[in-house]
Amino acid sequence: MKKIVGKNTIIFSIVSFFTDLSSEMIFPLLPLFLVSVLGTSQFEIGIIESAAVGAIAIFSLISASIIGKIGNEKRTAILGYSFSSFMKIGFYLASGWIHILIVRFLERSGKGVRAVARDVLLIASEDKKKWGMVFGIRQVADMSGKILGPLLASVLLYVFIGIPEEEAYRNVFLIAAAFAIFPLPLLFFLKHGEEPAKNNSKGIIRYILSKENRGMLTLIAIVFIASFSEMFFILRAADVLPAYIVPLAYIGYGAMFAMFSVPAGILNDRTGTKKMFILALLIYILTLILFGYLPSMFSLFLGFVMLGMFNSIIEISAKMLALKNSEQEKYKIVVGAYHSISKISKIPSNMLAGILWVFPLFSAPSTFAFGIVVSVIALVFVIYKIK
Repeated sequence: MKKIVGKNTIIFSIVSFFTDLSSEMIFPLLPLFLVSVLGTSQFEIGIIESAAVGAIAIFSLISASIIGKIGNEKRTAILGYSFSSFMKIGFYLASGWIHILIVRFLERSGKGVRAVARDVLLIASEDKKKWGMVFGIRQVADMSGKILGPLLASVLLYVFIGIPEEEAYRNVFLIAAAFAIFPLPLLFFLKHGEEPAKNNSKGIIRYILSKENRGMLTLIAIVFIASFSEMFFILRAADVLPAYIVPLAYIGYGAMFAMFSVPAGILNDRTGTKKMFILALLIYILTLILFGYLPSMFSLFLGFVMLGMFNSIIEISAKMLALKNSEQEKYKIVVGAYHSISKISKIPSNMLAGILWVFPLFSAPSTFAFGIVVSVIALVFVIYKIK
């Protein structure tokens, strides 16, 4: 009987599940911990998230060089996952927002290293006709962790109700780190990737600057500028919902991402990237309207579900757009360029989102208005510039 997917897809799916379970135990609590325990402002949260995506961008950009120095994609994936997982212990130890910034930067740098190596190993080990489905399956594993992570975090906070708030948060962070470290030995059973080609970070930069890729990469940049950190959606929910309800609302994000990832991949394979981009952007604009201007318990729960649908579509479609006409020997460069552009674009996005939130002349709704304007620009670009 023919296998639906290969060993690498299965291993990465399992490891991704526990990695995201861990991350999503921490992530929905982190802005609450920053604001209520460490006294952090929304602007400072924007700086933290800009540093986090900046780390992914930098290490995605130099990923091909890292793969070349380490020897192959398998060793690079092991390094990236391991470094990221062990760094999560830093959330338990942090005593100020600067410490969180440093931990987020270092933890996300591991993601930048592992993401390119992982995607190259998946691409090299699977039939091109199945790429959408393979990325979808891995995202289902990711997002299954996103569903269970906030749920487990809420349960643990309930269990820790009798202890001080700060201690409760820190205990959850430590347990989350343990979940991330637990599956790492599985990575040693990955099928080896090819020996590294002679492409490196200079190859990625040349690819980004080339005229033939300008339109495609511009679209990816615009979309991810509109897509600022989920932390701002969590903070907006906290304006309306009790703190213990916020992680439960956030579960809708992970649930929809998980449920829609495989269908999104299959639809992308069948209907084309352009239609999926249009669908995703329309969903995102409606989501921003709900969070920015119609916040209520119902609209915020619905908004997190719609946000999960948007991200499940856009992450697959943007990656497939980048890979669409690429030759196999350039996959490493293309994937590195995609991860770099998508994350670099979020640096000014998160900074501006934080500034708009706290600036006296503006407020939280202006952050979401910014996302709406940029999303409309992206939508026009897709309709008239993408074939």
